[in-house]
Amino acid sequence: MGFRQRVLGRINLSGRYGEQETGYSATQARVEAGRKDRSHTYGLRAEITLRRRVRAAVFHQSTDNASNREGFAVRSNQTGTEISYRY
Repeated sequence: MGFRQRVLGRINLSGRYGEQETGYSATQARVEAGRKDRSHTYGLRAEITLRRRVRAAVFHQSTDNASNREGFAVRSNQTGTEISYRY
């Protein structure tokens, strides 16, 4: 689920959120799997048009994956800036 909204006539704000649950099973006999992962992801972004063809943006994205099996949990945070030129 997400949103996108223009603010003050030139700034575009957007955001999204998602959840997912994934189960894993063994494909061979005598191999233990039984793993279940649950992940949550969200992202936020603000973008502004500087000139007709130039845009600048800042963003943040976060992912958290929990697992019932040790060694499969992951947490990731990414923050950055972006400048783009369209021709």
